[in-house]
Amino acid sequence: MKQEWLGLTDYVSAVQLQDKIIDRASLVNLLAHSEAGPGETILGLEHPLTITLGKRADILKDIKAPIRELKAKQVAIVGVERGGQATIHNPGQLVIYPIINLRERGIRVRDYVHALEDVTKRFLADYGVTACCRGEEPGLYTIRGKIAFFGVRVKRGMTSHGVAINVSNNLEDFALIRSCGKEGEVFSSLNDFNVKVELEPLFRLWCDYFQTALGLTQDVNRPMLDKPFNLRV
Repeated sequence: MKQEWLGLTDYVSAVQLQDKIIDRASLVNLLAHSEAGPGETILGLEHPLTITLGKRADILKDIKAPIRELKAKQVAIVGVERGGQATIHNPGQLVIYPIINLRERGIRVRDYVHALEDVTKRFLADYGVTACCRGEEPGLYTIRGKIAFFGVRVKRGMTSHGVAINVSNNLEDFALIRSCGKEGEVFSSLNDFNVKVELEPLFRLWCDYFQTALGLTQDVNRPMLDKPFNLRV
């Protein structure tokens, strides 16, 4: 599975790239009648300061900052096709977009989201950070606040969007919105736990865990789970 680190990339360009990869992979699979694998890619990047509005977002309620403040901060506001409400992306936040063929792999969307949560939880544990889910909304929380966010779109059986993990980003930017529709949410980052690592090596480690979860690799020194984990239905 291809891994590609993009660095700082504007949000719209990243969405367009994901769509291009999906379209190309869908064509290859159709012509070759191939199984999952061709075209599957994991993109790693960070975004400039951007507010994204998912399908359930209410722009009047979910954006809290006045227009003049958003203009002064040069905030991009983008409507997206993934589920969920308003989220923030900013430099220093690790964003990961796995483009995976769920249809060919026989993986249900719900199982896929749970796998993203599990992979990220175990990735954070590698740095001594304990995180857990709360309620029904996708996301991971530490004792100091929410640290990871999940939002997935599925097109022609292939995933896009994915995971955002607070690493060294400015957490004060979250005050611009009602994050995921919640008031008074508290946030944390890896920096809060004295983890000082560049984003690209963090991305590569997350990919190792993810490929282990899909059964593409084995890591006997740092196994994914205490019990066997199989995403296939």
